[in-house]
Amino acid sequence: MFKNCHKLDSKWRLPDNSRVFRKLGHVLLIVALVATVGGHWAVLQSVAWTNMLAGNLREASVTEAFEKTFDGQHPCRLCKAIKEGK
Repeated sequence: MFKNCHKLDSKWRLPDNSRVFRKLGHVLLIVALVATVGGHWAVLQSVAWTNMLAGNLREASVTEAFEKTFDGQHPCRLCKAIKEGK
């Protein structure tokens, strides 16, 4: 009855996961390097500018919203926190 079990086992073998773990390792290494050189601040600043621009666009024209967002005179809470963190 159990003579053919080894045939079933070889037929349903799990795929080789070494490539997945290697790629995951590369991704984690890249994330660590970006964090080490301060790349996370650039990501946070981009999020802050995007939120500021979206908020300014609700109240002003496109030109005025861009000026207010990037002139440095009207920082949001996140911009202030990023500046302190750097």
